[in-house]
Amino acid sequence: MCKASLEVFTKYQKIICLIFQAFFVFDKTDYKQYNKAMIKADEIIKSKRKTLSLSLDKDGRVIVRAPYKCSEKRINEFVLSNQGWLEKATESFNKSQSKVSSYSVSDGGRIPLLGEDFEILFTDNKKAAIDKRVILLPEKNSLSSLEKMLKTIALNYFKERLDYYSSLSGLEYNRIKITKAKTRWGSCNSDKNICFSLYLVMCPLNVIDYVIVHEMCHLKYMNHSKKFWAEVEKYIPDYGEKRKWLRDNRAIVNII
Repeated sequence: MCKASLEVFTKYQKIICLIFQAFFVFDKTDYKQYNKAMIKADEIIKSKRKTLSLSLDKDGRVIVRAPYKCSEKRINEFVLSNQGWLEKATESFNKSQSKVSSYSVSDGGRIPLLGEDFEILFTDNKKAAIDKRVILLPEKNSLSSLEKMLKTIALNYFKERLDYYSSLSGLEYNRIKITKAKTRWGSCNSDKNICFSLYLVMCPLNVIDYVIVHEMCHLKYMNHSKKFWAEVEKYIPDYGEKRKWLRDNRAIVNII
């Protein structure tokens, strides 16, 4: 090999070596540091599903849903590739938690109801009652008494609003039910039965209307297609803002 060729070859070797060292340092140091900060899955739920999905539960835990045959490596890669979404979702959840931290079901505490704050006072009464902007609760079984009262308020108010939008749209439902669901605000099945979460009653009135319209529109479209969202927009033009409010205030379900 001639001298010129040898010099080129030597220079090429040095470049390759530098590239290798740079990669080696990143792999052994930076990657470990990044891995420590990486948001990981708290729970993996496998089922007959065909795709992977990520979500945060009511406590802010990261839940991965995956097919039965999905490998641990593939799941880890999926979580890693969605770090941006997880960071935003976790930040949104933490902000939501801080917003509701001032609420509590306690003597002298307060909770939101139909978009307004109500003070809570424990009394010797056997049943829950409302006096202006004060919720009077029996000291014993205060939580169950509050839930019972909120369920009655929710059922009456939600039915009134659902009937209103049903008359506007011509979409008829079968029956309405109030549940204690904390992972969804409402649902609609093929039998035209509509369920709403009890905790929706603590949201602002315009947000409640959005959820009611959302579920009502499933009477026409049992999906989230463009046609479905166009139907929602007929009655709630700014539904995007309402959806954002629900995302930013999801921790409201943890007040009770």
